[in-house]
Amino acid sequence: MKPSLLSLRAVVLLSLGMVGGVVTVALLLLAGHAIAESLLGGVAGAGGMIAFLDRIVETEANCAAQGALPQADGSEEVHRHV
Repeated sequence: MKPSLLSLRAVVLLSLGMVGGVVTVALLLLAGHAIAESLLGGVAGAGGMIAFLDRIVETEANCAAQGALPQADGSEEVHRHV
């Protein structure tokens, strides 16, 4: 069996980013923008979605690994099990 080129995390992030880009293009076209503007907006939407989801997944993984729980003010409360 050949090793995969992308991890499952990367595949999910790229797939959801592309869905976000397509939705952005559709919404911009429905709003009456030109096709070129909509496509550029879709690329930006896809990039933003991928960066946003990557940050969420990374934060969740770090919090789970450290046993920290994110608080509403942005700080983290750490629970150590002894």
